[in-house]
Amino acid sequence: MKLTKNDKLKHKYMWRDKEGNFHDPTKMETRHVFFTLRMIWNHHAPLEARIEPYKRYRFFSFYTTEYLSQSIKVLMTELKTRKDIAPYWRKNLDHMIAYSMNKSTPIKELSEVQNGTGT
Repeated sequence: MKLTKNDKLKHKYMWRDKEGNFHDPTKMETRHVFFTLRMIWNHHAPLEARIEPYKRYRFFSFYTTEYLSQSIKVLMTELKTRKDIAPYWRKNLDHMIAYSMNKSTPIKELSEVQNGTGT
């Protein structure tokens, strides 16, 4: 689904994929939500906090710091509702949350979601 800028303002948060399609996280497969969150994490967390395997992506101007911060909050909140999280994914999520809560990182959104102060 392609949305214009005005359409996006009228709708709730949607993840934009690299082809320009928008996805409602509540309708995304759990694996898609998880790997989207991990991709954002790996591009914005400090080097020592990255989760392997790490694949570098090019983020275009659409992916502002504000949008990615919102993405982290929304995607993590959505993952907290899922019952089908694989053990390996859970380990990665626990790492992201623990690192965010124990370090002064640019990814403070994860600790906000964990503490219930996020979206």
